[in-house]
Amino acid sequence: MKYPSDCEQSGSSGPVADTPARHAELDFVNRRVNASIAPLAKEVAFDDKWLVAPLEGNCHDYAVTKRHDLLQKGWPSEVTLYTGEHHLILVADIEGEPFLLDNLEPDVVSLALTRNRYYWNRISR
Repeated sequence: MKYPSDCEQSGSSGPVADTPARHAELDFVNRRVNASIAPLAKEVAFDDKWLVAPLEGNCHDYAVTKRHDLLQKGWPSEVTLYTGEHHLILVADIEGEPFLLDNLEPDVVSLALTRNRYYWNRISR
């Protein structure tokens, strides 16, 4: 409710161009958010609110913060998606190729290179 624009469709429709600048944005956002939020174990959490840029949080806080930051940088909402059931991550689609921004991983990586670590359960905006 604090960021209603994050729930609206934004940006131009169509694929995001595969450029070094786009990959650099993903890497910057992933590393900055991973470093700025202290991990909070699920068992310790006292509520299940998804917060943008909290001082400490769970995987969903990392994911919504990363999406918020990418939207602020002009990324279209349709290419920033959430996936996961017990562990939420952000997926950024660049020209049809999903890239994963995971708070448990320092690097942004293409899904094609992680087939042995992730499998699709569901994905949503």
